[in-house]
Amino acid sequence: MIAMRVGIAPLRSLVQRYVGKRPITLLWSFHVPTERYFEGEFKDLAKREATFAYHSQVGRLTKERLATLLTESERVRAKVIVVGSAQGVLAIEGALLGLGFKKRQFIDERLTI
Repeated sequence: MIAMRVGIAPLRSLVQRYVGKRPITLLWSFHVPTERYFEGEFKDLAKREATFAYHSQVGRLTKERLATLLTESERVRAKVIVVGSAQGVLAIEGALLGLGFKKRQFIDERLTI
């Protein structure tokens, strides 16, 4: 799961529903550190649940950064849910395609006004 800024809200619900039932990697990017309103919750969950991995960062996730965070197994088998601005979602999907993911692996939610 990849969230950009407020895209974390719907993914938080999915994490709560499926944690411990299936492996989850959650990546969350935001503009400023004060936007980390669920940081403690996700870090605690990652400590308690072996099948839950969490990474966050200020600024956009680049192809290079994604390459370090995602395993070869995830590249081949994972279903990737991406939530954020339309521009951000398309950029992330482009980076993932460049890392060997297939378009059929994506579920995306482009937040628009």
